[in-house]
Amino acid sequence: MSNLSSKQTRVLASALARAVNQQDQASKKRLSTLANLSAPIAPVWWGGDPAFAGLVPRDEQEKDMPINIPQWPNGAGQGENDYLQFEWKLSTSGTWQSAQGVIPIAGPLQPGDFPMELQLSKSNFAVQGTFDLRYTVTNEAGNTAESDITQFIIDKTAPNYGQAPDAATFVDPVVISDGITQDYLDAHGGLELVIPAYQDEQPGDNLEVYVHEVGTSPTKPVFTGVIDSSRQIMVPADAFSGLLDGLIYVSYRLVDKVGNKGAPADNATAGLFLNPLPIAPLAAPSVPKIVDDSVLQLADIDLVNVALVEIDPYPNALENDLLVLTWGSAALKVTHRITDPFATIFLNVPYETILKPAYGTATTVLPTPVSYVVERGDKTFASDTATINVDFFVPGPVNPDRPDPVNPDLPRVTVKGAVSTVPNVLTDVDVGGDVTVTLKLYDPIGTGEEMVLFWGDSTKEVARLSPVVGTAGDDYDFVLDWDAIKDLPSSTAVPVFYTVGRITPPGNIEACVPTLVDVSAALPIKLANPEFPLAARAPDGTPILNCSTHFGPEQLVRVRIPANPNLQGGETLDFTWQCYTDRAGTQPAGAASTFSKTITAEQVADGFTFDQGPFDEYVLPTGLNGSIRVTYVSVTTPPMQGETLIRASGLNAAGQCPPNTLRAFGAGGCGC
Repeated sequence: MSNLSSKQTRVLASALARAVNQQDQASKKRLSTLANLSAPIAPVWWGGDPAFAGLVPRDEQEKDMPINIPQWPNGAGQGENDYLQFEWKLSTSGTWQSAQGVIPIAGPLQPGDFPMELQLSKSNFAVQGTFDLRYTVTNEAGNTAESDITQFIIDKTAPNYGQAPDAATFVDPVVISDGITQDYLDAHGGLELVIPAYQDEQPGDNLEVYVHEVGTSPTKPVFTGVIDSSRQIMVPADAFSGLLDGLIYVSYRLVDKVGNKGAPADNATAGLFLNPLPIAPLAAPSVPKIVDDSVLQLADIDLVNVALVEIDPYPNALENDLLVLTWGSAALKVTHRITDPFATIFLNVPYETILKPAYGTATTVLPTPVSYVVERGDKTFASDTATINVDFFVPGPVNPDRPDPVNPDLPRVTVKGAVSTVPNVLTDVDVGGDVTVTLKLYDPIGTGEEMVLFWGDSTKEVARLSPVVGTAGDDYDFVLDWDAIKDLPSSTAVPVFYTVGRITPPGNIEACVPTLVDVSAALPIKLANPEFPLAARAPDGTPILNCSTHFGPEQLVRVRIPANPNLQGGETLDFTWQCYTDRAGTQPAGAASTFSKTITAEQVADGFTFDQGPFDEYVLPTGLNGSIRVTYVSVTTPPMQGETLIRASGLNAAGQCPPNTLRAFGAGGCGC
């Protein structure tokens, strides 16, 4: 079996075909008195090197080829034409074919017309192989003469048959163990590589070497050269300038003499360390959210936990360093690619994939190690470890929505009035009676746990069961005295809920889904309480409307109604103004005065101010040391109410307060 490659076979076949053709032509000349025309002349390639005779460069295969035709003896005369036909065949074939259309050559032909340059169509170069080219000249008498042949080799197969060759190897093992440093490049002048053996090696094969960062695609080689018998090359040191420290790839492409490029070789990987390295141990990470109590709890986190961990810039940090954070026993890591070496690093630590698995089934504070490493190339630099106390335990059933503090698996409450029978609705018949909040005890119940009942929001605690006693699933009633809720906000949808947590802090709490209770028929819905912007301060520090605050000739009282988001605009507000002779507001001074105002949407959003009088009706009845209660109720369904009691005085030691002529309209303070 032959050991020749396919390309060697083609070159040898071409040479043998030339020898056979030359002998055949010589034989024909001996046997015949007829002489062939001179062979067509191809362009000169490869500096005329006979080892590559007839080998057509790759880029020349993509365009028409200039062919020079020597002078033939009996050319066309004046008014005549010769007709030239290029013919083309595989060297192994005995059948000639027309290479393109006939070319008419007009006479008279002179020696100066030769050699005559004609174009051979590029369509003849579409198929790989060794080909023969000749031409024929036919005169007007119909006589045809043939030329000798010229051979061409059309090669379209890249080295290694176009397949990706194996990765290059590094001559010096120090490159693998220590990486490529600036000192190494300075000492060696570059990086030596060995190209592995590949299929169909041929004289004249070249290679292009590429050096690039991981995650990038090279477009321009850093080195090109001929492959010698050692297949060893030196990549110059400046090929590595401009690259970021870290892992780099070294690859190459084989290129044959013609210019056929093979597939990129597999990557050889090395660490590039041209800059100073980080110095381990690096500073430990920190969790700023626990500075107040030193424990990371559910209230400190959410699902994403943006910037939960903070890391100070470390010495010798570089762009493209990879920081990898480990949180406790969590298998998943947090990674961060450095883009600004001088900036503080903030890391997100997701709850579901990292915090939750690391805490596991713990029921107490769990000391959790948190650390990180910096990866640069194939080197790592570890930090000191921070121990973070973590407490995610909450009594009761596991919350499927944790860390959301509302647990849909906690039993919800039902609210009942003393008289009415409709659940979660209190009416006027329930006023003054007990309110019962019923629920089923959660499962499981542990020791040292408590339930806290809230009415309206998480600041309005109305009852507590501490510790929780009983059996999971049993009914339990919180019984509330009416006084516990009578001064709380009213609405058609007051949220009532409880939380579960440990009795002894620190600890986490979760709430059941609130039950919305309609108390609008039993308690007035709260509007913003009236304010008195010109009120003065009595000697004991309490606000008061006194002689200094009644302004203008009519001694009016300025009242401000703050913004009221429960209103929309267009509603009528009914005001009641009641004077009392005592400061506690228990001794009315005659009948109350009433008036109404219709408000706009702008007044709802921004609040509004009005001045009320006359003095004799609205202030003087308070005497020396009385009070005024201003109440207003919306004409809506249900009605809503705001109310303020303020100390007031219409008399001084000499008698009735005189008009306060020194006060400018709208002024505040004492009126001086």
